[in-house]
Amino acid sequence: MAKKLVAPSDWPKLRELLLAALTAAPYAYERIEILLDEDLVADAVASIDLQETRFFSPRDPTLGRLAERALADHPDWVIVLACRMADPIMSEGRSSRYETAALWLGIAARAHKACGRSAQWLAHLDGLIEQHRRKHKLRPLLEELRRTAK
Repeated sequence: MAKKLVAPSDWPKLRELLLAALTAAPYAYERIEILLDEDLVADAVASIDLQETRFFSPRDPTLGRLAERALADHPDWVIVLACRMADPIMSEGRSSRYETAALWLGIAARAHKACGRSAQWLAHLDGLIEQHRRKHKLRPLLEELRRTAK
């Protein structure tokens, strides 16, 4: 939108100023989405404090989009994010959201594969299956992740 308001020759400088302001802002509602639209995946990754993921919703499509885009270059970051999104759903027994947890765990599986740690993923998944063995709605979702990981 801002690009349409300035002369084409002025856009590169204004773009850099706007992106700098965006990344420096203490709070910017659509920061991740804008950074992804600008193909600045590393900046979007850097804008998320993984210690404060409680402020993010596991059902946020932009966050999922970022995780998918960051798989290749930031797999360790994606693993942490995906597990932090899935773990509370499973541990708190929010059965209506188990599918969301499974989606995040699928992202974690792809991130483990991207960095050559599929065996570590399978061990983690086995632990989750054992930990949540009595959650009859969750366990089949976890077991399906194991079947697709082979």
